[in-house]
Amino acid sequence: MVHYFLIYTLIFLKCISALTPPPENFTLTSITYAGTGCPAGSIAARLSPDRTKLILSTDGFAVQSGDPTYPASALRKICQVSIAHDYPTTHQYRIVAPKITGLINISKNVNATTNFAVYYPAFDSPIPAFKATIEGPTYGLTEWNLTQSQPEWPESGWSPCGGPSARTLNLNVQNRLYVKNVTVDEGRAEIYTFLFDLEWRNEYCHS
Repeated sequence: MVHYFLIYTLIFLKCISALTPPPENFTLTSITYAGTGCPAGSIAARLSPDRTKLILSTDGFAVQSGDPTYPASALRKICQVSIAHDYPTTHQYRIVAPKITGLINISKNVNATTNFAVYYPAFDSPIPAFKATIEGPTYGLTEWNLTQSQPEWPESGWSPCGGPSARTLNLNVQNRLYVKNVTVDEGRAEIYTFLFDLEWRNEYCHS
């Protein structure tokens, strides 16, 4: 047990020591998206002023239950987002500590679950997945955190080194309600914003 603890401690310290500030020429160039949770004009992406956060804003990314007139599709919404970006060939980044702002109002017998996976086209790397589940009754929740589904992968999720082959970040996002009685148990979970902290390193890339 002590042996495994020391290994993970050394990996953690190595990761911390290798982190660098975000490069000044890190920019987002375009965004495309599709899915039941993101109609045209409903998604926008931007960087924080210090370029340490990727911010994804949504409009109408909501799931709901409790009304017999709601279709079955009202319980689950998905969105596939592709973000084109530029950053130096000397750097890599990864998403950590994702957070959501929104509004959750769910009754007893209703659970709200949000999850997403990160991947890069044509890049052979473990895909980090994040998830949050909120149990009802919960009313008025406006901010919650997602946790990584594979915490045993401390080195997962790094992007390719920058350059032409690393210009797309893909996010597969799902917002869902699990309900005991879909026509009776009331619930609504709406996502307004995803906040993704970014970590950077340049130890493993060469210009």
